[in-house]
Amino acid sequence: MKLQTAVDYGGPRKEFFSLILQQLQKEYFDPLREWSNDYEVVGKIMGRLC
Repeated sequence: MKLQTAVDYGGPRKEFFSLILQQLQKEYFDPLREWSNDYEVVGKIMGRLC
């Protein structure tokens, strides 16, 4: 049996983080919550991941 290797250039990881960041943006980035503590925490998380 011959093993095949695949190169995905981070495809699944990139998609995973993209989906997470989209959901975080939808949940936390609206004008009414901008001044809450959550806004700062989520911003730090997004900054770390990107």
